Parts: sequence; structure tokens; C-alpha cells
Amino acid sequence: MAIVPKIITLAKSSSSASVIKVLRYYASLKNFETCFDKKCCAALELLCLLTTVSKRSAESRRCIIDIQEDCADMRSYIRKLPASRLTPFLLKISECYTIVVDKEALTQSSNSCMEAIVLLLSVYYVFHIGWCKATILTLLFMQTEMLKLSLDDEDIHYGSVSIFTNALDAIHEEQE
Repeated sequence: MAIVPKIITLAKSSSSASVIKVLRYYASLKNFETCFDKKCCAALELLCLLTTVSKRSAESRRCIIDIQEDCADMRSYIRKLPASRLTPFLLKISECYTIVVDKEALTQSSNSCMEAIVLLLSVYYVFHIGWCKATILTLLFMQTEMLKLSLDDEDIHYGSVSIFTNALDAIHEEQE
């Protein structure tokens, strides 16, 4: 079972209002059940909510992906970002994903959420950018699951990522 359906299935068992809101939004979209990219985008938003222990998890998900469906002008939106928003993130406008760092659009991926996630992780490594504390578990999970880079078991976050990974694996076992 691929990681995207696992995340969505795990989210369905959550009682978090933020998680339920995201699930309802994506369920209302046309072709959600048949469109992998929409499922991938939903899984990314849900992953941020599920791996963030802060009460501000709904806000911290915007540190990874900021969805602006109704935004007409990407440049003006980026200019209006607060100066404090320096860590890389994905900006999704319509069906296009853009990597934004330091209030600059670095690259636009195709319409692929998965490709955009890999590019986002790459930006962190290429430019040697430290991870935002609010999203460290999300980024570590993506690193281990998508890039297949293992965590050092002495890393202080190893246990949290392992617990989340085990929860996803349990879903896989239940469905088989």
C-alpha cells in the first residue's frame, strides 16, 4: 500500500477539527477519489497536521504547503508574505506548485505534488537550510519515507517518527 492512502486512512481516525476540515474539503473536490495528485496534496496537508504536536498545527502546515486556490497573482502574494517567513515552502496556486524561499519563487514544478515535495526537500539540502521546529517531524518523515534516508537512532526525533511510521504500517496490516 502506498504512503498517500495510508496517511489519508490514518487521518480518518482522527478527531482533530483541523484534520476533519481538510478531509471534508478534499472529499468535496471533483475527481478526488480518482486523482492521485489531489490525494497527494491532501496527504501532505494531513501529514503536517498529524505529525505536529503543537496546538498551532493548522498554522504550521502552512510552513510546508500554502494553498491559495483563489490567488490570481503569485508575485503579489509572495510580496505580501511576512519578512519572518524564511523557510522554504510549497505555494500551490490552482494546479501549479512553486517552491518559495526568502520571499522568492525558486522554481515551479509541473502539476505534480509528489515532484514538488521532492524539490522542496532538495532545496533544504542544496542550500543547507535548517528545518523549522514546527515542521521537523513532518520533514523527517518525508525524508525517511520519500527519500529513503534513514534516521540515526540517536536523533532525538527518532522515536516520534518511528511511532508515526508504525501507526501507518498498522493500517496497512489491518487492510490486508
